[in-house]
Amino acid sequence: MKKTEKAWIWGAVITFLILRSVIYVNAADVTYRVEVESGYLALRSEPHYDSRNEIGQLHSGDIVTVDRYEEGDYWWVSAQKLNKSGYVNKNYLSTGIGTDFIPSPLGYGCYGVRIETGYLALRNFPENDPENEIGKMHNGDTVDVIDTTNTRYWWVYSYANEMEGFVNKDCIYKMSVSEEGSASKHHQ
Repeated sequence: MKKTEKAWIWGAVITFLILRSVIYVNAADVTYRVEVESGYLALRSEPHYDSRNEIGQLHSGDIVTVDRYEEGDYWWVSAQKLNKSGYVNKNYLSTGIGTDFIPSPLGYGCYGVRIETGYLALRNFPENDPENEIGKMHNGDTVDVIDTTNTRYWWVYSYANEMEGFVNKDCIYKMSVSEEGSASKHHQ
């Protein structure tokens, strides 16, 4: 084989690898909730089912951050609860938007909405886009912070909207113990 043919083959291989890597979308800071009907969702060291590659167990309600969407049924995630990363079957992940959420005492606690004008949008995706608004909150409304993984949008439960979603973290503040006690009376 001539040097030019080898160089062309290596160039083609490198181009293929670069193009293939485009399939792997960096999804840092996108959180999902585990939803399984029974049992657990296995965290795996490889992107396929095998009892030997199980490295952890996730249960309904656990939060994971998708670090990499990949082809097929398995995504690479970080599981804060387990302090591990691995593959999970994407069919058991949900954005968690819905009314079945019950705020957890293990969450980050109660926060109040603080905005100068207008409203604070509750969103189904962590970015500022009018099309992803699913609810509105005003000064004095309260939220239970579920996940703070995203550096700008936190995943919360909105009592005003009775559902979960993302909010701009700069528009909420940690309530004092007395404020939390007053707010909890309104939620019962």
